Amino acid sequence: RASNAAALSLYGKYGFTQVGLRRGYYTDDREDAVLMTAENITSASFQARLQQLKQAHSKKWGVALYQIAR
Repeated sequence: RASNAAALSLYGKYGFTQVGLRRGYYTDDREDAVLMTAENITSASFQARLQQLKQAHSKKWGVALYQIAR
């Protein structure tokens, strides 16, 4: 949702950028939907950034990191 600043900020933190807008997408209030994407999520640089963010989250919140099978 275009009004969800927290979600937009979180996606931006993870490397996503706004690429479009679906006007009146949501049927309950006709709010716009924001379309976001990230470039080359399988690249080494994207994966390294994701790992850094996961480690920072783990340290801040005391959550153990687990390897997710691919």
